[in-house]
Amino acid sequence: MPKPLGSRMSLTRAMAAVAANLLFNNDAVFRAAGVVNRRFRFLNRVFLAYPVRRPIPVRNSAFARLVERYRWSPAIIGIFRQGRAWGLAFSVTGAEAELIDVKNSRSLEALLARIEGIGKLLHADRCALAGVLPSVLASRGIPHGTTEAETAAACVVHAIRKVQMLDNLAGCPIVILGSRGFVGSRVVERLAGDLVYPVDRNRQGPVELPLDVRGKAALLVNLTWADVLEGWVEQMWPGLVVLNEVYPPPSTRCCHLIRVKGVKLYHLAGVAGTAIPPFPGAYAGGIPCCAADSAGDPEILLARLA
Repeated sequence: MPKPLGSRMSLTRAMAAVAANLLFNNDAVFRAAGVVNRRFRFLNRVFLAYPVRRPIPVRNSAFARLVERYRWSPAIIGIFRQGRAWGLAFSVTGAEAELIDVKNSRSLEALLARIEGIGKLLHADRCALAGVLPSVLASRGIPHGTTEAETAAACVVHAIRKVQMLDNLAGCPIVILGSRGFVGSRVVERLAGDLVYPVDRNRQGPVELPLDVRGKAALLVNLTWADVLEGWVEQMWPGLVVLNEVYPPPSTRCCHLIRVKGVKLYHLAGVAGTAIPPFPGAYAGGIPCCAADSAGDPEILLARLA
């Protein structure tokens, strides 16, 4: 699932974030906003993001202290809107590897309690978590729910239908990489009427793309982890179309290798929406799927990378 916070931040954006958190990131403000929201229902979700990789060290000591301060504490990074619903976006500075390290389980549980507590103070309908956090919590038996996975799965299926329409792939084989994952298993369920080939890690030997679809028009959907897709390039063939859901998008090198293979590559860049300031990276033109509301027919954003 996708992670919308990048590792770099402009000085202007950083100063704005600092000011916003000094003024608004406290329970008194959240409680007051919650009273208003309870009456007018303008804010329906809070969203917690994090950087995939550790932020580049900053030389400025003041900013270094801020990075440390928000390593395990949610910082306000902006607001976003999808349709008529608004959300409040937060992030921590702790990178993915740090957040999911079992040695930091208590810190992760405290972070979850804090962001959910903020959601309750604001009377928000939903507290959404980015990336792998929902699946990690589920694997450890920590209650949170599966809304993010269901939402992401719905968006992936919408994206599949859009790619099929764009490339005349209706009825084609669909290969799902990461088919047993938190999102992948739900995507497979939603594609019950399609010709689906589930592929996932196999501890007993190497995993290969299905021989039945080699050389044919097919759609390969990547629902694994960052940097995994490049390892599959050698097995690709001309005429294959790849849809990547994983954030961050494939590297420039990976996109080049895929292009050389004669393969088309799309990246699921979220759903249509507005964020102030814009989400960084691939989500700059919309909002991440895990923060979205998949009810109805959300407008899926695709980026052609190869």
